[in-house]
Amino acid sequence: MAQVRPTFHESWYRIAQLRPRVRVTVQIQKQYYRGVGWYIIRDPANNDHFRLSESGYAFIALLDGYRTIEQAWKICLEKLGDDAPTQGEVLQLLGQLYMSNLLCGDMPPDCESLFARYKKRKLREIGATLGNILFLRLPLFDPDRFLEGFEKVFGWIFSWFGFALWAVLVVMGLAAVAGRWSDLVSQAGNVLAPSNLVFMYLCFVVIKAIHELGHGLACKKFGRLEGDTGEVHTIGIMLLVFTPMPYVDATSSWSFRDKRRRIMVAAGGMYVEIAVAAVAAMLWAASASGSILHALSYNTMFIASVSTLLFNINPLLRYDGYYILSDILEIPNLYDRSKRYLYYLIRRYVWGIDSIINPAHTRGERIWFLPYAVASCIYRVIIFAGILLFIADKLFFVGVILAMCMAVAWLVWPAVKFVSYLATNNELARHRQRAVLTTVLFFGMIFSLLGEYEWPDRFSAEGIVEPEKLTLVYSGTDGELVSHMKTDIAVKTGDGPLITLKNPELTSKYKSLLAELEESGLRKKIAQSENRTAEAAIYDSQSKALTDQLARVKTELSRQRIFAATDGVWLAPRLSRQEGKWFKRGELIGMIVPADSMRIRVAVSQEEAARLFSSGGIRVSYRFDGASDSKTGKGNIVQIVQAGRKQLPSAALGYAGGGEIETAASNPQDRQGAYEATHNYFEVLVTPARNAADIADFREGRKVLVRFDVGNRPLLSQFYRKIMQVFQQRFRQ
Repeated sequence: MAQVRPTFHESWYRIAQLRPRVRVTVQIQKQYYRGVGWYIIRDPANNDHFRLSESGYAFIALLDGYRTIEQAWKICLEKLGDDAPTQGEVLQLLGQLYMSNLLCGDMPPDCESLFARYKKRKLREIGATLGNILFLRLPLFDPDRFLEGFEKVFGWIFSWFGFALWAVLVVMGLAAVAGRWSDLVSQAGNVLAPSNLVFMYLCFVVIKAIHELGHGLACKKFGRLEGDTGEVHTIGIMLLVFTPMPYVDATSSWSFRDKRRRIMVAAGGMYVEIAVAAVAAMLWAASASGSILHALSYNTMFIASVSTLLFNINPLLRYDGYYILSDILEIPNLYDRSKRYLYYLIRRYVWGIDSIINPAHTRGERIWFLPYAVASCIYRVIIFAGILLFIADKLFFVGVILAMCMAVAWLVWPAVKFVSYLATNNELARHRQRAVLTTVLFFGMIFSLLGEYEWPDRFSAEGIVEPEKLTLVYSGTDGELVSHMKTDIAVKTGDGPLITLKNPELTSKYKSLLAELEESGLRKKIAQSENRTAEAAIYDSQSKALTDQLARVKTELSRQRIFAATDGVWLAPRLSRQEGKWFKRGELIGMIVPADSMRIRVAVSQEEAARLFSSGGIRVSYRFDGASDSKTGKGNIVQIVQAGRKQLPSAALGYAGGGEIETAASNPQDRQGAYEATHNYFEVLVTPARNAADIADFREGRKVLVRFDVGNRPLLSQFYRKIMQVFQQRFRQ
């Protein structure tokens, strides 16, 4: 269906005879998005940017101070026909240019009142600055002249030679930390330790200064290639969650014609930051653990990776990744236009307003706008909630105040404006009843789904497999390990050999005794044939003694091969690394675990454990850590140890072992610290109901993810419980 664009406007007479012109200081660049030409208007005084379509630019170009607005509009109608801007669009365009001080010419008082609604744009900018207090920017001075000289010396960084050098640094940095991932993960637990906070902040400021310098340098470098348009007139301090850090304004790159250069300016900060992180990785690998250089290098790597993943490279926040994605997709102003497109869909297809203008100009934009609007909104809520919880951990009252401010800014005030829009806006004059009805139905359905309809209520916790009973397998004699049966497989009584040992000394002794026995027997026969009775009796006695010794040695030799003494799973995970090891008699080698004796010890938080006590008919299922969905099964709760404890059944359940339970900070040399949780937990014993096909999967020490299904409850009550649990976990004394 063709989009309705009303040609005329009731207030056109107020501006029709004006003769404005665009200021001569305005810079105009032409760019192409998805094959369509657009014009970027930039004001050097305040670095504001406006994007005009070819029809909008055709109208603005006719404003020379002599033609009236009416004459310019009629010329556009004659040349462009249906593509010419409507009177309403002209009013909107002139209002934006007027409020940005880009038009010359006197405006009568009635026109100023007509453009008064565009003052709301400035008020919204001020309100956004105050509302975005967690990311407040404070400009300091103009660094343009400094960056011009800096670019002459270091501009080669963004050449092909510089990129090749950057790639070499990154490869060397990765090679330096390859094979030391466990050290990297274990050291992360001490990043927020009080003794490391000073180093952390110093590294943070330095890295972000280099990051912003990279943006400024790239802007000057590619601006010079574009014709000396890469001006950088603002450097300042941004209070990122009340933490001062530098920033530069490189938005002049938005007017670059070549989108690859715009992308390089947006990526310039991450480009140099990753190079610094690569150098830090090499220093970390080469420095001694515990030294200042080692700590600074690790902090540099940590900050570069976390800030890059969560903020810079993530396109769902309006940082570097957002502008890179916008240029790759050739969709400028992606965030605001995606929101407007979401509003357009509601107003056009739900409320039936035909005169709404679609902010999506192409089919490709329509495909991207809706998922981006939803994903960016959800991610922003998650990020801001995480930041508020972090602040509340450190400064409780500040966090509560900020949370209240955010609730007002994100919930209360938008709700008030929405209700006011439904009740009074002239746009809904002929559609108000439908808009109100559909809105009430929508929120009623949401409330019904959240507050009335019951959804599965479940939670997961990590556990460790251990046997309830087992048969230990020991070495029956001294010997060297020469072969063994593959572990983690089901065996039956008599299967084997489980292991085979070799003792050359014992074998040699057996052969020697056997030879002596044969010699003694021959001598006995000779003595008997010569009727030397006394001598024959001596050899007979010697033969009996040798026979006894030979029997004992033969028994020792038979013990070099050990067979299964019972049915179960043969477990000996260390044997594969012990080929050639010398085992002593009685040394533990492995174990055989009966198939029906395995159980799972699950560590459940106190908040979640309360649901186990208050619910009946709990269904339990499990999945092995790292296994596919097919490796699942069901189980039964056999016991809940009701006394809270901190000692974990295995270090694998704590942070240091890759688990989900926060462990107490301890000396790295203190292995016991990895087993102690910061908060009490309940231990739940689960017996898996499994079949013979997965017996071997239940090996001792294997981590299991156990899910407890405690019934059905409304989502609203589940959300409320989750929020209360978060507060209890973070703010309990």
